[in-house]
Amino acid sequence: MSQLNIEVSPDFWEKLKKFMDLRGIANRSDAVRLAVEEALEKTNEKPKVSWKQLLGAGLVGELQPRDQWMTEDKLWDGNGHR
Repeated sequence: MSQLNIEVSPDFWEKLKKFMDLRGIANRSDAVRLAVEEALEKTNEKPKVSWKQLLGAGLVGELQPRDQWMTEDKLWDGNGHR
């Protein structure tokens, strides 16, 4: 396997060290491999849809029902279209 040489910030090394400590990973190369694999798995997951949550989603906003169809006078005023 070839070597990957990259320049990263000190903040990246701190986050990588924390990731390694949380997962119990001994070396940085294994930690980077695992992080890439997990990120790839997350991008391939299908989004989970809760149909119960979507059921009333259209009714969340305020409704402004019209009493009747607009008349010609209401449709046009002195400024043109409403």
